[in-house]
Amino acid sequence: MSTVKSSSENLTLNADGAGNDVIIQNNGTESVRVDSAGGLNLNGNLRANATSTETRFFDIGVGRTGNGASYADFVGDTTYSDYGLRLIRAGGGENTTSQLIHRGTGQLRIQATDAGSIRFRTSNVERAAISSAGDFSFNSGYGSSATAYGCRAWVKFNGSGTVAIDNSANVSSITDLGTGRYRVNFTTAMVDADFAAVSSNANRDGGCYGHSTTDVGVFAGESAVDSTIISVAIFR
Repeated sequence: MSTVKSSSENLTLNADGAGNDVIIQNNGTESVRVDSAGGLNLNGNLRANATSTETRFFDIGVGRTGNGASYADFVGDTTYSDYGLRLIRAGGGENTTSQLIHRGTGQLRIQATDAGSIRFRTSNVERAAISSAGDFSFNSGYGSSATAYGCRAWVKFNGSGTVAIDNSANVSSITDLGTGRYRVNFTTAMVDADFAAVSSNANRDGGCYGHSTTDVGVFAGESAVDSTIISVAIFR
């Protein structure tokens, strides 16, 4: 039998029987519910240790009812292996592209909704953005945010005698083709051969040729001279 009792300055409300909740109403409308698992729900806007498909430890939102909700929660989800803080905007359900910030197993996900972009602002001015196509843009003294085109590979090597790489990124090796002639081999292939390759060397003249998705040729000196310092960068 459900009871209301007072003892030792404590007021106890007890919903008797498994699966029964303690409910507080105002004018016949539910305002507060403590469910049988110990979860607290304040009119759907605040839930603490609430039970659902996902185990929410804390949940706060406006009109927290399915796909029409905007809310934040701390969640431990054994079904989807998602744990941590989520911020979700109205119009999308849980575990969908509506999620804005979500830390899953081994990841921190900041996610734009639908086909939107992620934008970073200071003083209400856009400083950087990631478009729905995945392009990254930033403003670093250019006057506005513009797409940044990254260096896809680079290398600095000694082309005199036995070729030796001093330092590199996305370059697996250098093939010596003879005096003053080399091929730079990529660790990860380019998507096509339409990239820009620039080079410099201690002999001051030279360039790149024979572009392919897996490598690019480099020459040092018009008369083909081995150079002790050769630098190559690939942009696309």
